[in-house]
Amino acid sequence: MRARWSEFPEEVDLQTRGLAVWRELGDTRGIAEALNNLADVSRLRGDRARSKQFVEESLGLFRGLGDQRGIAHALILMAELAADDGDPARARTLFEESVPIFEAIQDRRGLSHALVSLGGILTRQGDDRAETLYARSLELAEELGDTHAVATALRSLGAAAHHRRDHARARTFYEDSVARFREMNDSFCLAQALVGLALASHDADDHERAGTLGDEGVTLLRANDARGELASSLERLGRAALGHGDTGRAARFFDECFTVSVAAQDAASVATSLEGLAGVAGVAGRALVVLRLLGAADA
Repeated sequence: MRARWSEFPEEVDLQTRGLAVWRELGDTRGIAEALNNLADVSRLRGDRARSKQFVEESLGLFRGLGDQRGIAHALILMAELAADDGDPARARTLFEESVPIFEAIQDRRGLSHALVSLGGILTRQGDDRAETLYARSLELAEELGDTHAVATALRSLGAAAHHRRDHARARTFYEDSVARFREMNDSFCLAQALVGLALASHDADDHERAGTLGDEGVTLLRANDARGELASSLERLGRAALGHGDTGRAARFFDECFTVSVAAQDAASVATSLEGLAGVAGVAGRALVVLRLLGAADA
């Protein structure tokens, strides 16, 4: 169910038109799948409120149909939204609910996706079991011959290695993932891999290359109108730039993150970008500006 092409605005239009047709036909399964697809792309564009409305209706319809595959995919999306909202405990619970469903219906492709998603939460929580899940996901993807899932698992293994501060191994995984997404011409997933590789390169003190990679990644995200992912990437790249003393670059990233987040009405991301700008002001010794920005972030 997860969309893989990059023309998000066009996809919203197509899915909306499709939903209207399914509603007119009274096809419950078609309605549920269209809602889930709209929820997915709405999340990626930064509109989490609409995404939640769509996926909740979708999950209810799938449950009414007893459609286990649909239920599992809707649970994954709800978990991703919970993670975006800063609720990793709920996200983990939802991901863990989806995994046995995929196993029970022997949906290896869905299971590969669920394992990567659950691994992402474990990585953020510092749980070393994430790499085991990523490795299993990669194995499933290779068995299926699913080149996209292989590239996704490699990107996730890069994130896990980066979290362990094994920068050389992280860059190897990310570079493999970048090459595969580039070959598939998947600009959105390529952008995610590029940003990951940029962050790992920063931590390996290869700042010049990191800058080039990060710029390419955010350029692709802007072109895709992927505002949710763009805001997150700008914030992480801004912190990396600030960490190695490039305050000008950090300020530009945080400023754009703020603008994107305000447009998306994403309060949490607005606060994060304001905290980043406060960090820039702090390096410049502008104490009053720091207090004002932190006060705004707290509000």
